[in-house]
Amino acid sequence: MNATHSSRLVFIGAALMALTAFAGAGGEPASSAPPVPHTVDGYKTGATGNDCLTCHGAAAQAAPAAREISDDHYLHRDGVRLDRILATRVNCTQCHRPTADAKPLPAAPGGRHD
Repeated sequence: MNATHSSRLVFIGAALMALTAFAGAGGEPASSAPPVPHTVDGYKTGATGNDCLTCHGAAAQAAPAAREISDDHYLHRDGVRLDRILATRVNCTQCHRPTADAKPLPAAPGGRHD
């Protein structure tokens, strides 16, 4: 098996895991991912940029009240902790949804604001 084939299998596996996460009622994730207490309209949450990391990334912690991303977002399937978030975990809103009463964030030093 070559590297390209292996990468495709990993991507397909991650996509299947993401699809099964939406098995809950009403299309909501079946996981227990914590909700987002603020709006995320206009946020980038993907491989080309992730606004969530401004406050929640391990290096940032610009907002004291922001929860740091849990360690499992960095753990490779072989148990090795990477220094970056796994590619399968970079789309935050895939699992984390804003609460129904979410409000925009106030301006935060060095952080994102609406």
